[in-house]
Amino acid sequence: MHYLSLIILLFLFSGCNEGSTNTRPYVTGSNAKQSTMPTNVQYGLHGTDRTDAARIKAESEKEIAQINMEKEILIQELKGATEVEKAVIGKEISLKQVEADKHKAIIKKDIVLTQDQTQLQIALNKLEIDKWIVLIVGLLILALIIFLFYNSHRNRKERLKIHEDKLKQELLIQEQQMRVQIAERLIDAMSSGNLSSEQENKLLGAYSTTPENNQLPYHIDEEEITEEIIVIDDTTKDETLTPLSK
Repeated sequence: MHYLSLIILLFLFSGCNEGSTNTRPYVTGSNAKQSTMPTNVQYGLHGTDRTDAARIKAESEKEIAQINMEKEILIQELKGATEVEKAVIGKEISLKQVEADKHKAIIKKDIVLTQDQTQLQIALNKLEIDKWIVLIVGLLILALIIFLFYNSHRNRKERLKIHEDKLKQELLIQEQQMRVQIAERLIDAMSSGNLSSEQENKLLGAYSTTPENNQLPYHIDEEEITEEIIVIDDTTKDETLTPLSK
């Protein structure tokens, strides 16, 4: 019975030792060499978070290695101990195993927390970049709208100026044509020989009263001058017919 209990305890201790080495790939020694994945890839950390994770990992590995070393010492003591001592040592080994599991859980929790903080920072950085992109695109659109409005307004002013110049040119041509027509009528009236010197001077004075740019003033109307020529012609005819009737 004594040997059977010893064998069972040794089997339990060896099982605990195997479980601790298999479930903790970050323990120093041969198990640490099994992890071929880089630290930054294994934990998905960046920048200063890698340093924090490495520091947490190193401290935890040191503590777990110390616990495993103490457990190995207890196992060696167990081989030459009595039943009572074996029970005490077995209890201590169980406590060491529980402590190692707690450290393992703390490590996992710290790594998850660090990863969450890293992901949050990445999301915040992405949000900030998106804000700048939206702001730049909005400014570009606003600048494009201002440019189109300014260009359209400038083109409209140019079109209005061209139209105004065209109207002025047409008005100038019409005025020149009107002056030619009036001059022709004056020449016809004066060449008829039916006008007196006073009437000719009056017509010439009305025709020559023009602005410096050689355009007709707006208060001189072609119809008024024409009507005056007709009235003068009628008066001349009456004066010519009066001596004949006598």
